[in-house]
Amino acid sequence: MGYTLAEGYPPFSLSIFAFTTLISLPASLIVRPNPYRWILWVSIVVGDAYLAFTTTHHPVVDYFLGSVYAGSILLASDYILLTEPQKELRLRGQKDAVDSAPLSERFRWGIRLWSSLRGVGWTHEPNRLCAPVSPETSRLEFIRRRLLVVAMNVFLLDAMSIYNRSNPAFLGDGISMADRPWLLRYVDLLAWVWTSQAQMRILHGIVSIISVLSRLSMPRDWVDPFGSLLDAYTLRRLWGRTWHQFVNRFASSHGKYLARKVFRFPPGTLASSLIQLYTSFAMSIFLHMVADFTMFKRWNVGGSHSGKPGIWTRLVGYTWVLTWFVLTFPGWFDPMSRVRFMEIGLNMPFSIILGLWKGEWWQGDL
Repeated sequence: MGYTLAEGYPPFSLSIFAFTTLISLPASLIVRPNPYRWILWVSIVVGDAYLAFTTTHHPVVDYFLGSVYAGSILLASDYILLTEPQKELRLRGQKDAVDSAPLSERFRWGIRLWSSLRGVGWTHEPNRLCAPVSPETSRLEFIRRRLLVVAMNVFLLDAMSIYNRSNPAFLGDGISMADRPWLLRYVDLLAWVWTSQAQMRILHGIVSIISVLSRLSMPRDWVDPFGSLLDAYTLRRLWGRTWHQFVNRFASSHGKYLARKVFRFPPGTLASSLIQLYTSFAMSIFLHMVADFTMFKRWNVGGSHSGKPGIWTRLVGYTWVLTWFVLTFPGWFDPMSRVRFMEIGLNMPFSIILGLWKGEWWQGDL
């Protein structure tokens, strides 16, 4: 099955993408505070809205770019409309605001903020991120560890790709995941999670190695993108602790703005917490809707406990979280499978395992 959903749409424009994401957004963090920064936000919204109607003719690339478009709009909304970054945000150890600093210093500061989606090393860094690398860790030791992480995840992705290619629910001409036996639906869900995590950890590891090796960053600037699966015994903990936190900044900032400045609810109240919670979900929904639309070019696709829970509470929680995803996941994932999202996007096109075992190195198309 070919990727025909995007036929008739204009081709992706690298120049517009560079202007919105690589120029306008960083520029909004570098220029001094002024009443005209909103113009940059408008240019980002208009440019990214246009890009959502373009196509690279590759479903996975379109989906990824759609996530970037939505993320750029929301991040720009945070940094331009809701926040005055140079006055309100600080690096750890930074004493004075950077708005009066010379251009060269503001440039380095702005690029660092722009490239730190999770706020690692900043005062707004979420306290639920994984522990950072020890300051005593040398660059050579950091690179050695990250190479090992990359190698382990290449092996995991290879193993998952072998399973995925034999799974009819993951094939373009296959069946719905909802038609699979119940036990296999749990296995399929975990296979998708491990496939996605392995890909992201490989990319994160490679970028961290290049950045540290070229001395653009320090080992302590790189924190594991995912938390422990043992924390995922409620849906809230899954999204807040186990899954990646790359959207945390703009998801939480919009919720706090609505709760505290629009509705004026005191911090820590139930009303404030609910506003922030549902706003965060709305931000996530918007991001995934734009990603889905960029790929499909249509819109019609697609409990609290006090104290430390005991082992049985967690086991029940793990079962509940997995079952919730088993029931809801097919409606989101099935249309993506039909355009071969797993086959040409997430699976490895080659296999080290099958290559060494059977001599079958090449497994798919790019």
